[in-house]
Amino acid sequence: MATAIDNSSLLLYRVGPVLCCAPSLAVESIIQPPSLTKPPGTDEANPGIFMYSGHVVKSFDLRYKFGVDEEHRSKPGRTVVVEVEPSPVGFWVDEIIDVITFPNSGWGSVPAHLPKGIFSRTLILNDKIYLYAEFQQLLNIPTSGYLRVYIEQLLLEEEKKKTSSK
Repeated sequence: MATAIDNSSLLLYRVGPVLCCAPSLAVESIIQPPSLTKPPGTDEANPGIFMYSGHVVKSFDLRYKFGVDEEHRSKPGRTVVVEVEPSPVGFWVDEIIDVITFPNSGWGSVPAHLPKGIFSRTLILNDKIYLYAEFQQLLNIPTSGYLRVYIEQLLLEEEKKKTSSK
């Protein structure tokens, strides 16, 4: 396992059924989701703020932004505290899978059915597809349900696998 501060490492994580990866360089910490203060303007995508290492950190729920239904979310999940401009952000995800050395192979383009602009490529690792995006880019997800169609496709494939193995 690579270390989280390694310049050439990649964080693998899961948001509902969606597997994702991002450079770990900006990651400050991975913590249990903290208690949130809910100032005016909070919503499901931006559920509040919390204090971490003397900084006010805004929480950003990737599960809601991606369009993951409640029954496909892990409780309590994890918060990835990331240094992005202008201040740290806590990205709420379901699971941290691993931190690996940045692979030289296995990279591909984003499938045509995925919305453009956030994810720049994919990584095929152990027969699984990971969507790659820098954490800064994830802040640009325009609406909730951003990956709803992709998630529905993943869940259908998962159901087919279960049915065919019986």
